[in-house]
Amino acid sequence: MGGLAFTVGGIFFADFLGGVDCFFFAGAGGGLGADLVPAALFLAFTGHWGRAIAVVVICGGVAGVADNIVRPLLLRNRTHLNELLLFLGVLGGLQTFGLLGLVIGPTIVAAAMGVFRVYAEHRDRQAALAA
Repeated sequence: MGGLAFTVGGIFFADFLGGVDCFFFAGAGGGLGADLVPAALFLAFTGHWGRAIAVVVICGGVAGVADNIVRPLLLRNRTHLNELLLFLGVLGGLQTFGLLGLVIGPTIVAAAMGVFRVYAEHRDRQAALAA
């Protein structure tokens, strides 16, 4: 989405900035703000106010909503975790395993929650039998 916005804005190195977006979204580097702000300021200072506004609307509005709202909702349905646990799993995975932690972190959290659910069901069954 960022690369598309930069192409619409007429920035000649839009493909590079799209790659930078992917890199910063994968890590905890600031996401679109890492190159959205400088690109929008560049366009605004060179007199292309319409293009600057288009870049901000596409990156900040459309891509921001997709990244901060739609992606957690889609991932939550797959992992059956709430957003906070999913977020902590991603951050912990990134911190521990690097880029591969985007997948490993939530997987470990989901596996731990599965073990906890089985334990809780077993404990409740044993308590019901004892009563």
